Amino acid sequence: MLYQFGPETRVVTSAHAARPIERAAAYLQAQVAQRTGWRWPIEPGGAAEPCTIAIGIPGDGTPAAPLVPEYAEEIALTVSGAPAAPVATVLAGGLSVALAAVGRFARALDLRPGVAGVPALSLREHPAFPVRGHTLANHKQNNTYDKWDWEHWEGYLTELAAWGSNLVVLYPLHPARWPDVLPFAVPPWFASAAHEAASRL
Repeated sequence: MLYQFGPETRVVTSAHAARPIERAAAYLQAQVAQRTGWRWPIEPGGAAEPCTIAIGIPGDGTPAAPLVPEYAEEIALTVSGAPAAPVATVLAGGLSVALAAVGRFARALDLRPGVAGVPALSLREHPAFPVRGHTLANHKQNNTYDKWDWEHWEGYLTELAAWGSNLVVLYPLHPARWPDVLPFAVPPWFASAAHEAASRL
């Protein structure tokens, strides 16, 4: 059985929600709007009533939840109530995993035009590793990072965070493989000509 949220659903946060919570709520709003056509309003200070989804962290004034995270990087998701008028709570143990909590909830939703269903949930999850990220290797042969504008970067990094990443390393282009890209004199990159020749194999 799926609990069904509808166009009347509201996303509620603490009246004084921190910026990461606001961003997490906006992420859920955008994901739902893109897939269902519904734009759920975000209500700071709203109550956890039927047809609401509460997002926050413990102690920030978010409506009381039946399940709370026990430490900083844990998330807790619950869905309960009447099948046609459910109440969901999405809590992050800390602000650094607010997007990850909402991302996990969004992936549990069955989102289609005119449909937003979710199974009954009562779960806590935490990451297996403290560092979870990606290296973005900026090579001219295999990507388009140098053509992205801020909107592309923000969208990509937001998705990484929603999937639980907490680290991104941008590996810049290497002048040894891409000559004349530095605006200053190129230093010697290799200890010898033999090392340089080996790098080009």
